[in-house]
Order: sequence, then structure tokens, then C-alpha cells
Amino acid sequence: MTGPVICFDFDGTLVSNGGEIHPDDAAVLNAQNRHAATFIPATGRPLHSVRHTFERNGVFDERPIPLPMVLQNGAALYTPGEALLAHHPFAEEVQRRLLDAMMNNPEISFLLFTLGKVHVMWPSETARRLVRRFDLETRPFDAGSGDVQFTKAISIAEAAEALRAFASDVATLPLEMHYSLETVLEINQKDVDKAYGLAKILDALALVDVQIVAAGDGENDVPLLDRADVSFAPETSPRAIRERVDYVIDVGETGLFAAILQKVQQTKRS
Repeated sequence: MTGPVICFDFDGTLVSNGGEIHPDDAAVLNAQNRHAATFIPATGRPLHSVRHTFERNGVFDERPIPLPMVLQNGAALYTPGEALLAHHPFAEEVQRRLLDAMMNNPEISFLLFTLGKVHVMWPSETARRLVRRFDLETRPFDAGSGDVQFTKAISIAEAAEALRAFASDVATLPLEMHYSLETVLEINQKDVDKAYGLAKILDALALVDVQIVAAGDGENDVPLLDRADVSFAPETSPRAIRERVDYVIDVGETGLFAAILQKVQQTKRS
């Protein structure tokens, strides 16, 4: 048996609302080979966004990211060195019907992800703030965008009622849908989520009989948290998430990894 796999969410878990990574967490990641563990980010972000945040926080010194990664909520999977392992776009007919529904809802903004750029349909100031916060590289959705394979979508509304109505409109499609906020809905192909992505990464790296440790703070983390042998959530997480995990931690005080590594060591000794 090798060391544990530590699979962690990005925003609200590793990364603060201001885009900062705790210095102690940055140090752990930069020295990750010394901790006898496999660190795997699992986030809704695309690769370029993760890279920008790591670079801004002094993590990995602009090298290709040396971690396996579950990105876009499992729709884009990478082995160490940013090598694409697999990606899971929407099925052609599902995407066509999803785009039709989006075109009929101009009061909602949509971010449509590829492996590279993010296409923006019906931009709003709220959507622009989200783009800036997550360092997303974007282009406008145009007449040719419908021929592009999309791997993930985010729907952003000013009113929760409008977003719930849209979700109801596409409820018959084979999709995974998770609310990040009442007015932010993340959409992937059916059966594609963070737990699915982690399983594919473990298979690719031949990591068997390992302890799975997971940390997250949102609805899209639930499949991952439920898959873990030991689960953590920041104390700022919604109550439903805090009640679901094994341990609640103060990441603002000590960072994310100190408590996780301490608990892993205690488990090994017991």
C-alpha cells in the first residue's frame, strides 16, 4: 500500500474568496514529494484557471503542474505534467438541446467550457465578475460556437427563480447539475463528476488499495466526499456539507493540509 491520496476542492477549500492559497498550503504543494501522499486537485475550473492561481500564489514556479488533476468537475482529467488523460464533452444531441434552451433564456448568462477557452453567452456583470475571480480566458459565443464540443457549462442568473426554471426546462436531458450558489448552476454530462474523475485517475496511475482523503465545501463535492475513506470540510462550508464529513477544519488559521496530514498520521499510528 502506498501513501494516501488527498483529493481537494479548489475554491472555498484550498483557495480563499480573494484567490489566495494559505502560505503553509503553498509550501506543502511545492514540497509535495516529501509527504508520502498523492495530491489531486478536484475543481470545476479549467486548466488555465488552475495554472493562473497556482502561479499567482507562488506554487510550482510556472512549471507544468506536477499533480494529477480532476478538472471541470471530472470532465477533463490530467496526469502529472498537465498531460491530458481524458475528457468528457456533452453528447452531440444533448449539447444541441442544451444550447437551444440557453438561447431561449437571455436573462441568464452561460459560460461554456472547452479544454481551452470559455465561451460566454448573454454576458452580464455578474458573469464578468465570475470570469475575473476565476481567471477565465474567454471569447464571445457566436454563430460558430455551436460546432464546438463543450465539456461543462455554468449558468448564472440574477434571480434564483429564473435559474430553477431553466434547470426544470433541461431536467429531462442526461446531465449532472449542481448548484454552487442559489444563482450559479454547474452542468456536466450525465455520470461525470469529481468522484468519477478521481476513479479514472487512480486507475491510470495504478493506485490501488490506497486511503482516499477528500476535502470540499460545495454540492459538487458531495460525490467525492462520499467516496472518501476520510472527509474534511472548511468551517465556512454550508451546514449540509459540514454535517456530511468526518472533520470540520479552520482553513483560514492553519491552511487546509496541516489538519489533513495530522489526521492521516494519527490514523496510521492507530
